[in-house]
Amino acid sequence: MTAFSEQHFEKKLAQLKDTQESIQSLSSWCLQHRSQHKKIVSCWLRVLKKVKVEHRLTLFYLANDVIQYSKRKNYEFVESWGTALQRATPMVRHYCMDKYVGAVPGERSNVNRAGKELLTWEDPT
Repeated sequence: MTAFSEQHFEKKLAQLKDTQESIQSLSSWCLQHRSQHKKIVSCWLRVLKKVKVEHRLTLFYLANDVIQYSKRKNYEFVESWGTALQRATPMVRHYCMDKYVGAVPGERSNVNRAGKELLTWEDPT
């Protein structure tokens, strides 16, 4: 396993593709470096703020993949990502709602799926 580098990880996040293979590959990398979970989450949030709004949803899919696996294995990512997701959700929510309103009926199911995923992480207040 290679040493963790914030710069290297941020580059990986910026280049992440919206494909299952790409997301699972980077998710696996994150889990291999889970001892750096606080730095990983910090980098994720920093990159989320920098990238185009269209790319933010892909970063949420990555976070979801890491968190779901971490829940099963009782890894630290669940707690680490909690606060970051609450702060990051508004940065994506409006994009999803705008996409839903402008989508044709056949495309709305994909936008709905993304919206449901965001609601999972929103603060229930």
